[in-house]
Amino acid sequence: MYNSPASSGTVPSIAIPGAGPLNGIKGLKRALQVAAIFAGLKITKDVIQSKNGLKSFQVYEKVNPSNGFVYVGRTSGIFTPERNIYIRDRGHHMTGKGYGKATKAFSSYSKAAVRGMEQILIAKYSIPGKSGNSINGISQKNKNIQHYFTRALEEAGSGFRAWYEETF
Repeated sequence: MYNSPASSGTVPSIAIPGAGPLNGIKGLKRALQVAAIFAGLKITKDVIQSKNGLKSFQVYEKVNPSNGFVYVGRTSGIFTPERNIYIRDRGHHMTGKGYGKATKAFSSYSKAAVRGMEQILIAKYSIPGKSGNSINGISQKNKNIQHYFTRALEEAGSGFRAWYEETF
């Protein structure tokens, strides 16, 4: 730990073998990047970095128990997926319409994958007429829609991909 000149508090010092000490927020950000690479994350142009490290993206669902409708949304943040969803769910506009607590449906470091998955799930619930969404997450005119679907399906499990191929 060292004393930051900008404050009276301390900022962590991180050491990565072969890289030397990484001090402060920049060091923490770099350590998160290195950890992501070692964890096998595919670092692509749609993986977003925030000031404080890697940003993750989530798709969540809210169920209305009175009619079985499912609202699908997306959020993001630098916290755990569950924490990001909790923060988004506070004061959510659909809670007042009878929808329950938001639960995680999908999480990724790829914004494109999450955009695609949100739209796939909206379509999934629209087919039996149980979608709580009044609009699509992605316009059918969006030139990147196929890219979003491809990224989502690359990250989804094989069971989900099989369901998608059968349905669409």
